[in-house]
Amino acid sequence: MGSAPSGDPGERIAALEAELADLRRAHGEAVAQTTEMTAALRSAEGAPVPWTPDIPVAFRAEAFERALQDAFPDGGPVVLDALDCAEFPCVAVLAPNPDLEGDAPDLQAALRSFAQDEGRWGQGDMGVWAAASESVEPDGSSSRRLAFAMAPGGRLGPGGDLGPRLDWRSEALLGP
Repeated sequence: MGSAPSGDPGERIAALEAELADLRRAHGEAVAQTTEMTAALRSAEGAPVPWTPDIPVAFRAEAFERALQDAFPDGGPVVLDALDCAEFPCVAVLAPNPDLEGDAPDLQAALRSFAQDEGRWGQGDMGVWAAASESVEPDGSSSRRLAFAMAPGGRLGPGGDLGPRLDWRSEALLGP
């Protein structure tokens, strides 16, 4: 901010009006830049998908979380490591139970078993989307995790509307 002249009130008003015009111009540029950056971010991460009334109950947050807890109880070889149901579909992260020793369980086989439970999901068209992560710990051991989402009606397949957003959401859950 500039300083207004201390003399004539007319000069002071003119200086303040010029400063106000500069601030309005800068504000307009900042708004335009924010709009552009928001559009670029939306393009990269996809738009959030709202929970709509047509989503079957089994895929809704409460039922999906309950199904996960039933399938992957505490103490089992595969545990639910994270769950994001802030938007449709829920994204869950499975991991080997860190409290158990021995060979790590097959996370993909655990997911297949969970997803193929027709008694839970019905026999309709359903898609499963998954992304895996493996990191090396400081002690040299490796840590595997598997993020996945399930949705009815072909929304996860080719041409579906959920893939790009799920990529972004799983990266946030799985980490670098």
